[in-house]
Amino acid sequence: MIANRAFWACLALALLTPGGRGEDFAQVEKEIMAKYKKIASMKARTVTQTEMDTGEGKTRSKIEATYEYVRKDDKVYMRTESKEHSETETEGKVEKSDSQSIMIADGESMYTHTLGEPTAMKGASSMNIDINPFDYMRAMYDLTLKPDEKFEGHDCWVISAKPKPGEAAQYMSTMVYLYRKDCGIPVRMETLDSKGTRQSLTTYHDLELNAKIDPDRFVFKAPDGVRVMDIAQLQAEAMAEQEADDDEP
Repeated sequence: MIANRAFWACLALALLTPGGRGEDFAQVEKEIMAKYKKIASMKARTVTQTEMDTGEGKTRSKIEATYEYVRKDDKVYMRTESKEHSETETEGKVEKSDSQSIMIADGESMYTHTLGEPTAMKGASSMNIDINPFDYMRAMYDLTLKPDEKFEGHDCWVISAKPKPGEAAQYMSTMVYLYRKDCGIPVRMETLDSKGTRQSLTTYHDLELNAKIDPDRFVFKAPDGVRVMDIAQLQAEAMAEQEADDDEP
């Protein structure tokens, strides 16, 4: 789930603002978007590692996931299966936890389920490829095109996103993204705190572009005994209950 959020967040940085290398930004933007739109499907293995020190304790986690994606008939289909191990250290005591989860977008709805939990959640899929999801990034970050780097043998554009000065900047991280030049996919995403210390690192490996994926992979099948709860229905029921309470004398 986190891996999927990280993927869409870094892809959003494809729309770059002027600066850095000047006209190179416009060309890089154009190439990233053009190449990305040509990808009809994709498979990848992702790894996300985080480490943070809150002053009161330290947290570390590692999420390993498989990611499958298909774009067809103006709809997005996605499946992410992930395993997470986390450790929290407070006052010399270490608590460990492990979990597995699945997230599926079937072109209409998004399903999320943590294995072992009695319920799964169903909501509207927000992955609409007709809507530009990147505009808000330009308002919050100063984007800079850095010297090219390689990732697992592939040439990459490097983009740095630093929070714009202001009160909100203290709650935001600087981000550095590597986009593969051959396909426009962000394959490395790093977040840094105000001191330049790494907070998280997400990497994409074993990319299969335009891979053949069985459509059944994007059908959510609730495990036996698991109840699917529709978020929209729950909200409607809560609203109706509130209106009934308001109508009471």
